[in-house]
Amino acid sequence: MNKLIAVLPLTILTGCAITSTAKSKVDLSVEASAAIVKISVIEKGQVVSGSGTWLTKDKIITAAHLFTDMHPGDKIVIQQKWKSSSVSIQAIDNPARRDLAVLKVTSPNKIFAPENWQVHVCSTELKGGEPLVVASGMYGFIVPTFSSPEILTYLNKGPVVAGLTGSFDHGVSGSAVFEQNTGCLAGIVSQEEVVINKNYRVYSTRIVTSGDINDFLSQNKILL
Repeated sequence: MNKLIAVLPLTILTGCAITSTAKSKVDLSVEASAAIVKISVIEKGQVVSGSGTWLTKDKIITAAHLFTDMHPGDKIVIQQKWKSSSVSIQAIDNPARRDLAVLKVTSPNKIFAPENWQVHVCSTELKGGEPLVVASGMYGFIVPTFSSPEILTYLNKGPVVAGLTGSFDHGVSGSAVFEQNTGCLAGIVSQEEVVINKNYRVYSTRIVTSGDINDFLSQNKILL
C-alpha cells in the first residue's frame, strides 16, 4: 500500500485557518466551552498565559511547560468567564518527558467544574487523520482539527500520532483535545513543532496523548 505524506508549503497555519465541515457525533461545543479555563502564570510582573480543562471538581489538567520559569512567590490564577481563583500545582512532570501538570483550586473564592462535567480519557491511542476538537480556555474557542502522524517517525517506521495538523497561536498550550466521535479526552496540547527540509517546512502541534495522560494520572494517584 502506498503511503501519502502531507507536505505543507512555506506558510504558517494558525487556529483561524483550520476549518472542517465534519459534524461531531458528540456535541462538545456547549459542554467543553463550560469546562475550559484560562491560566495566567504571574512571574515578577510578567504573565505567561495558557489553557486548561477541568479534570475533577477542583482539579485542572494542562501543560507542564507553562510553569518551567516559575520562582518562589509567583502566582497561578485561573479564569472562567468573569470568575477567577488562585491555584497550586498538585502534580507535574518534566515537559521533555510528559508535558503534563494538574492544578488544584486553593483560594477562598473557589470556582469549580460544571456540575455535570465528567472527563473520560480515551482508552485507545489516536490514529492519523482522526477528527478532533481543540478546546482553548485562553481564546474561548472550540476548533476542529485532525490528528497528525509524527513526521520523522512516519518516514522511518510508519504512522505514530504525536500531534495535530497545523499550528496554533501561543496560549493554546494546555488545551484539551477531544475525539469528535466519542467526546473522550485524546490529548493535551504541548508545543509547536517545525520540521525543516531543504524544500519545505512541516508545521504541527505536538500533543501528549491519552496513554501518557492515563499513566500520569495513575502514577500521581489522581482519580476521575
